[in-house]
Amino acid sequence: GVRSIPDALRLAAGVDVADLSYGQSAVSTRGMHGFLTRSVLVLVDGRQIFDSLFGGTVWGSWPFQLEDIDRIEVIRGPGGVIWGANAENGVINIITKKAGADPGGTVSAIGGNLRTEGQASYAGALGNVDYRSYIKYLDRDALADTGYDDWDMLRGGLRVDGSIGESDQWFLNTEVFTADIGESALETSLTPPYNQQQIINR
Repeated sequence: GVRSIPDALRLAAGVDVADLSYGQSAVSTRGMHGFLTRSVLVLVDGRQIFDSLFGGTVWGSWPFQLEDIDRIEVIRGPGGVIWGANAENGVINIITKKAGADPGGTVSAIGGNLRTEGQASYAGALGNVDYRSYIKYLDRDALADTGYDDWDMLRGGLRVDGSIGESDQWFLNTEVFTADIGESALETSLTPPYNQQQIINR
């Protein structure tokens, strides 16, 4: 019944999830969280998901669908000695399904007065190579009549799994997307009004 990864992590003991705004969540295993997760190491299939532009993990910008997740492993407590940087409060490892795990096509949609979301995916095989492709559209309106906090996104991706010999495996995951995100920013000036809320789109 969960609709996002933060919703799924609410079910894990010792994980604190807070909603910062509509569609933006903060996740931590020991509190001290914010929009960017810097104190919890987040991995997807053993690879670190880290936004070098913002210096942290942005929970809503990952290139996979919720239906593609096999399981989520959570390690609570300090783990910097074993796992390295960004693991002082714990580790969250997201394991995704292989491309050929669920062959065939799937379609899902969510609709409401503030949110419209739909996605379609198809998985199959070409010889010894499994593939899964998907396309997803998301449109979220602002919570209030503020002119910001609304965003829409169109994304599509492809995952390919193969093997080399009997013991070695490889996979390729790629995605393209376009998004329009409305946010508010505090603009300062030397003349009155000194602080003014501005609406920006990026």
